[in-house]
Amino acid sequence: MLLGLLIPVLVSQAVDVISIDKVRAKDVLDSEDLRTIDQFVGQSIQEIVKSTDFTSVSKIRAGIVSRANATSEISASQYAQQFIDSVYKHLAAGLKEAENITPEELKFRVKLNLLILADELGNVRLVDLALEQLDSENAAICYWAVRCVTNPQILKQLKEVNTPNYSKLAAQIIERLRGIVDTASPEVITAMAEFADKMETPQADALLLQIADMRIRKYADWKVTDEYADLAVLGALSDKMSMERGAGEFGRKFAQLYSYAMQRYIAGIKGGSFFSPAEKKQLAMVLVMTEQSYISKFTGIQQTTIKRAVEADDYVALWAEHNRLLGDESKTGVIPEKLKFDYGNKRTYPLMLPEPPKSQ
Repeated sequence: MLLGLLIPVLVSQAVDVISIDKVRAKDVLDSEDLRTIDQFVGQSIQEIVKSTDFTSVSKIRAGIVSRANATSEISASQYAQQFIDSVYKHLAAGLKEAENITPEELKFRVKLNLLILADELGNVRLVDLALEQLDSENAAICYWAVRCVTNPQILKQLKEVNTPNYSKLAAQIIERLRGIVDTASPEVITAMAEFADKMETPQADALLLQIADMRIRKYADWKVTDEYADLAVLGALSDKMSMERGAGEFGRKFAQLYSYAMQRYIAGIKGGSFFSPAEKKQLAMVLVMTEQSYISKFTGIQQTTIKRAVEADDYVALWAEHNRLLGDESKTGVIPEKLKFDYGNKRTYPLMLPEPPKSQ
């Protein structure tokens, strides 16, 4: 037991922070300086891989991240290039080494911390290492892999550096994300929707529509869970809707998803045991926050009709507002009319939820 507690301390003493800090301040770097950078990165990542006490690992990660850039502006580019090259090399080796670690819980902790490190560094060079972990059966590993590739810093680099390689990488990220939509956790759904919202490409639009379709399908099958994730999806869809060019497919998905959320809530407060108190609270939050943040944007009026109906559990008022905003068999809703979209085949109202399974 004592040996296990001492391991992180002994390894930590092997990392030469004095030398790396001297290199960071130099204006001109020679081959020995580049080796110093590589040694610092390699030793630090090995601390994470070899640790059995993870209480200090966040400090190890912080030590790496804080030294990712030079303090000298003159050598900044040269330093940063060597640093990220070294991180890539040693992180790849660390992830490979982690595959052979036992027990499983220790392997999980090591891989998790390596992915968190990649996310904290936020460099596009590390994206393909995270992509390799997207298919992990462990939800936490998958989540951090998605966070790495959808990191706001990664998004910024992909959008600012307009080169064929970066365009290809962006397309690769989206293609891989599309492959995990159906099994994604709520946290992953949120990260993917926000990434698709900000990445303004046809491929990103297709990813967002796929996510919306998946959530709509889960409502229709009465298998939806973690309804709060729909707030991010609805927000991303609303950002894509434009009064100038017409909301089109984004409007249809937004209105149908929001309609299903409202219908599910109405079914629950009318007496069906379709959700737990916690799920009811999540769904109520989606309805109210969507009204506050997005519905008012489309109608031009800051309204609280849905909020009041939810607070009162007034399904009659909620259904009336649903029809007014989204449409019914007798009239086009305010939002479809303003944004010039229908629900397909010129239908003026959203689909109604199927009858719930008898087991519910």
